[in-house]
Amino acid sequence: VKVAAKDAAEALQKEWQFTFEDYSCRLSLVRPNLIATDFPSRPRQHWLAARLNRDHASSYLVINLSGCIYDTFELQGPVMDIMMSGCVLPLEVLLRLVVSVHHWLARQARNVVVVHGADDPAGTAA
Repeated sequence: VKVAAKDAAEALQKEWQFTFEDYSCRLSLVRPNLIATDFPSRPRQHWLAARLNRDHASSYLVINLSGCIYDTFELQGPVMDIMMSGCVLPLEVLLRLVVSVHHWLARQARNVVVVHGADDPAGTAA
């Protein structure tokens, strides 16, 4: 009974954190300065912006690999919309992206890059 109660309490604590502290936004730390997240669908745009603004102020660069343009007015950091046809970037676009990310990260030690693709599994992956 104690183990079940402890497991239930831990599950409730995780759900509380995800819902109220993380604003129901999954941010996966790939590297200390690289974060992958889900596509910010319309209902989640506000919450993703609130979480990024709270955690990183204007020190984040969002790279949108979804091919969809969306409202970014609540985001304090810049957004790079990368238009893709298929799941592989043309070499010229890839090189520009790498250079831009390198410059962004070199500006300040606290800068991070947040990457997302499309929601559908056939789209680009983040």
